[in-house]
Amino acid sequence: CPERPAAFLQTVTANLALTELRWQGRGAARGNVSLSLGDDYRVVATLDEPRGRVLDLAATADTALTSFVVDKLAVELAPALRLEGRGTQRLTWLGHGVAGVELDLDVAGARLVADGGFGELRRDTMVLAVSALDLATLAPVFGDAFRGYAGTVDARLGLVGTLDDVVVEGSVEGHALVVPGALRGAELVVALEGDGNQLAVEGTLGSDEHNRLRFSAAAPVRVSRDGVAIRDDGPLRAEVVLAPVQVRELNAFLDGISLPEAEASLALTLDGTVLEPRGALVASLGLPLGDGGPVVRSWLDATLAGGALLARGVVNQAFQSRVELFAAVPFDLPRLVQWLRGRDVRPELDDLVGQLAGTIILKQLPVETMRRLARVDWDVHGDVAGAFALSGRPWAPKLQGGVNVIAARVGDIPVSRATLELGPSALGYKLDLALGFGTARPLARDTGFARAEAEAEAVEVPDCIDG
Repeated sequence: CPERPAAFLQTVTANLALTELRWQGRGAARGNVSLSLGDDYRVVATLDEPRGRVLDLAATADTALTSFVVDKLAVELAPALRLEGRGTQRLTWLGHGVAGVELDLDVAGARLVADGGFGELRRDTMVLAVSALDLATLAPVFGDAFRGYAGTVDARLGLVGTLDDVVVEGSVEGHALVVPGALRGAELVVALEGDGNQLAVEGTLGSDEHNRLRFSAAAPVRVSRDGVAIRDDGPLRAEVVLAPVQVRELNAFLDGISLPEAEASLALTLDGTVLEPRGALVASLGLPLGDGGPVVRSWLDATLAGGALLARGVVNQAFQSRVELFAAVPFDLPRLVQWLRGRDVRPELDDLVGQLAGTIILKQLPVETMRRLARVDWDVHGDVAGAFALSGRPWAPKLQGGVNVIAARVGDIPVSRATLELGPSALGYKLDLALGFGTARPLARDTGFARAEAEAEAVEVPDCIDG
C-alpha cells in the first residue's frame, strides 16, 4: 500500500450530542459520542436516562478493525439486567478465528469469562465459563420461554485444537433449580468430554439430600465446523440409574407433580452401535395399599436386541399371589435411526412396530388387591386365577382368555361359580360370564341350600381398547 501523507496521520475527532433519544418504549435519553480517527479508531460514548446511566463505553480498534480493546463497558440490556466489563476486554479477529481473547463480564450478577483463542488454521485453546447465572434474570430478555425459572448455574467449556479437529471438555452445575411443572429445588451436575472421536456425558440429578438419579452416556460423535457427525459403527454406551428411593421424598424437588408413598428403583443400559443398539431396562416399585395394607411389588425387565423388544413384568403381593406379563414385539430401530439422521423417509408406525405376542397370567391375585389398586370400595372378595393371550399392535392390543374367581364372595353371600371368558369378535369382544350364588345357611330343616345361577353368553361388547 502507498505510504499515507504525514498530514493524514493526524488525529481527527468528532463529537456528537444525543438528545431526546427514544427506542422500544424506553424513556427519553441524552448522551454524547466522541469518535477519534488516526493511527487507530477510538470511541467514547455515554447515554443517560432520567433514572440513570444506561451506557458507558470506551473502546479502541486498529484501522483494519481486527484488534479491539475495550477499556470501559457498562450497558443496561433491559430493566434490572446490566452488563459490565471487569477491567480491560481484548479480542483479535483473524478472519479464520479469534486470538488473544480476554473477556471478563458481569451480567446481572453472573460472571462470563472467555480466555484464549480458537480458529481454523492453528491449534489453540479457548476456555469459556459462566458462574452464578441466575435463571430468573433470563425472563426479561427471552420472555415467556424462561418465565418462572429460578436457580443458579455454573458452566465451563474448553476447546482445544482447530475448527476441523477439536477436543471438547466441559461441566455444568445447577443449584436450587426451578423449572415450572418439572423441578423445584433440584441439584444438577453434568460433565462433558470429547476426544474428537467420542463424546461422553455423565452426571446426577436430585435435590440437596437426594442426588439419586445418575446418568452417563458415550457416543461416537465428532464435532467440527460442519456440526456434529455420528459414526454408525462406533461404540455406543448409556446408563441411567435410580437407586432405591422413597418416591414421596422426590416430591421435594418435583414441581406440580405429586408422587405416592412407594419405593422405586430403575436401571437403564444401552450398548452396541448406533445402527444396532442393544438396550435393557430393569425397574421395580413397591406400593403400599393404603395405611396398614399389604405392599404390592412390581418388576419390569425389558430388553431390546436383534430387532425385537422383549418384556417381562410381575405384580406380586406374595409368592403365590401375582400377575405375570410376557410380551415380544418386532421393532425396526435401525430404520428409525436412519430417519432421525435424515437418511430415510419418515416411516409409518406400522412399518416400525410389528405384531404383539404375549401372555398375561394371574395366579391367585386377591380381589381386595385389585379393588385397592382401582380405588373402588366394593364388598367383593376372592382370589383371581387365569390367563390371557396378547396379540394385535402394542397401541391396540387384543386379549383372549379367561379367569376364575376362587372362593368368591359378595358381602356375606358366597359365589359358588365365578368365571369370565373374553375373546375377540367382529364387533370387538365377546364376553362369556357365569355366576352361581348360594346361601351360607339352610332356609329350613332338611331343605339344603337355596341356589340361583345366572349366565350371560355371547354378549357383544364394543371394542373400547383400540386407541
